Amino acid sequence: MNYRSIAHLSNDVRSWSATLPRDLDLIVGVPRSGMLPANMVALYRNLPLTDLQGLLEGRLLSSGPRGGQGLTEKELRQGRCKILVLDDCVSTGRAMREVYKQIAPLQDRHNILVGAIYSDPKADIELDVQCTELHMPYLFEWNIMHSWGVEHGCLDMDGVLCRDPDPHQDDDGPAYRQFLKEAAPYLLPTKRVARIVTCRLEKYRAETEQWLADHGVEYEQLTMMQSDAAARDADRRHGAYKAEVYRSKNRYQLFIESSLHQARQIAKWSGKPVFCVETMEMLVPGTHPFQSVDAAPHDYHTGLFNGRVKRVARKATGYLRATAHETRTWMRALTKQWQRA
Repeated sequence: MNYRSIAHLSNDVRSWSATLPRDLDLIVGVPRSGMLPANMVALYRNLPLTDLQGLLEGRLLSSGPRGGQGLTEKELRQGRCKILVLDDCVSTGRAMREVYKQIAPLQDRHNILVGAIYSDPKADIELDVQCTELHMPYLFEWNIMHSWGVEHGCLDMDGVLCRDPDPHQDDDGPAYRQFLKEAAPYLLPTKRVARIVTCRLEKYRAETEQWLADHGVEYEQLTMMQSDAAARDADRRHGAYKAEVYRSKNRYQLFIESSLHQARQIAKWSGKPVFCVETMEMLVPGTHPFQSVDAAPHDYHTGLFNGRVKRVARKATGYLRATAHETRTWMRALTKQWQRA
């Protein structure tokens, strides 16, 4: 799985924007995600900005006294401009083909370049410019809660779907029950969640289900801790408990966790990637050393050898697939050269 944070995006856009043609007049973002890198390029290059519909209608977004290099809406509608239409990614090429159809009537009047920051090499479309190749599957920080990762993943509750309770609310009493009813929403998904895995106790299921219903969170399964004893041993057992649930089904491909400490535990003991909301990073199994291994899931040590064999096999097959893809790409390029000759 390839992951890019907003920090990654900023670094990529900053270096790539300097390589773009110097005579660009306008940057156009493809809503909605494409507006993020388009705005970055416009800021770095001090160029005017608009969205795709604005381009079609001949209008610009307001940019303040320092924004842009003097392009007016009249010049956009009547003159000839060099325009960059930009999206954040191209996966299959279907959405970008629709963009080409929409801007087709403007091609005679303007010099329009179409590009993306990240593009899958297998996408069935040719771009005028692109920042870098990125193989699917991938996830981005700016839309991870609205992606396939939610539909095939496990989500923590407090610190992800809602804010964590304040210390005075975390009393397992009346103040805590009040928090369960009035917790402020944080990162609400727009996809149906495969499984919510929370360290809240089972006795609070009714309040938790009501909060989820009130905030429109759809889910297939809600898993809660069974006993007070497990909750009292929180520092040692929460990560193991979540890792056991996460690794229980191959369908679960992502865990979204609020705590960095627990995220590292879950990644290590499940052998699967974990997205940490605390740091907005993707934790990959094997990259973080651990203390307190005794708190691992009960079958972690017995399955350690098999797990290593599976990881080696996945790495080997991934290398073979990558090599095969590079070979096909080279053959296609060679065939095109023969055809042109």
